[in-house]
Amino acid sequence: MENKFEYKTIEERVLIIASNTSLFLIREENITDGNFLIFSDTQPQEQSIQSGEMSISDRLSIISEYAGIDSSIVDVLENAIIEYETNLILGGM
Repeated sequence: MENKFEYKTIEERVLIIASNTSLFLIREENITDGNFLIFSDTQPQEQSIQSGEMSISDRLSIISEYAGIDSSIVDVLENAIIEYETNLILGGM
């Protein structure tokens, strides 16, 4: 099942991702109707090697670019990434 969330700001985007760590982010749509994150409760087939190419430290360095946002949001996103990586390793548990 797919869940679609609309966001207007980077902060809202970060919070949506952090709030849905039990789901898989399958795509992002930036269209004239708005900005949307689409999550699924099942892992997409094509998400095998690509998701493992970027390490946690690489992802955290990307997050640090957003450090001017709000440090608490950055902390939430860092935790979400770590939980996501753990879910990948443990098979979605």
